[in-house]
Amino acid sequence: MAFENLPLTQTTSRGSHPRAKLRKRLVRLRAGIATQLQRGEALVFVRGRTVTKGQLLADLDAALAVYGATDSLSRQLEAQRLKERALYAQVYDAIATLELALRTLYGNKSPELLAFGLKPAKARRGLTPEEKVIAHARSLGTREIRRTLGPKQKQALKSGPVAVKITPKK
Repeated sequence: MAFENLPLTQTTSRGSHPRAKLRKRLVRLRAGIATQLQRGEALVFVRGRTVTKGQLLADLDAALAVYGATDSLSRQLEAQRLKERALYAQVYDAIATLELALRTLYGNKSPELLAFGLKPAKARRGLTPEEKVIAHARSLGTREIRRTLGPKQKQALKSGPVAVKITPKK
């Protein structure tokens, strides 16, 4: 094959030619060779190898076949990824529901959840005496700011039965 040592990306003084550009060049070269070269006409490459039109067309077709196979696999991969994306939401919801059911069945802190790959919830750390004093002071301050009252304090504010005297109008 005439192209066996050529890389898929050819570096030039202008930069590199990506795969799509190189493929277009191959297609154009093949079309030109097929229409312009005479049947018995031979070409000499820089490396000194002489090839005929038939050999050159066969080499170009083989290179294009590799591109075609790659494109086919790319399309298959993209189709598979679309299926995966469509399935993702369903699978995610099903897994979340199953995890919730397992946590409900065994309890959120149960070590049996480890068998399913779920981490049990950790027990909450108790407050130190200093933290308890601070929390109580904060709650009293909040109640004062919001003017909230307990049930006994509310009862003291409520009035008892009210006597209303109705007199007819004359």
